[in-house]
Amino acid sequence: MKIIGVFAALLGLYGVITGAVAEHVIQDAHASDMVKMAAFYGLLHAAVLLGWNASGYMALAAKIFLIVGVFLFSGSITLKYVGHFIAPLNLAPIGGGILILGWLFILIIYIKEIIVSLYRHSLKNKSSNA
Repeated sequence: MKIIGVFAALLGLYGVITGAVAEHVIQDAHASDMVKMAAFYGLLHAAVLLGWNASGYMALAAKIFLIVGVFLFSGSITLKYVGHFIAPLNLAPIGGGILILGWLFILIIYIKEIIVSLYRHSLKNKSSNA
């Protein structure tokens, strides 16, 4: 889906800009570290979304979870330390939980692929031995 690519590009753009702000604008060391972490999450998940070619409903759900999770997690941290908004920080744990769900879906997809592959290999061996 092209829309996933658009969101991945937005996350990458967010990560680069936020990282630059953290490095060159924010004076407080703790705030800078927090914003750098938020930027890293944006860049990391942008790369995953651009590089992972899985398809299907489960993969689409995982990608949506990653996008929403990063926007909530990293966005709320950025709003707190760059925009000085206190309330949005409460979204970071929700975003983190959604990110965990996204990665759990990815794990399930790969485990399912391994099981299906082993099953097919087993059937192939049974038919060639018969």
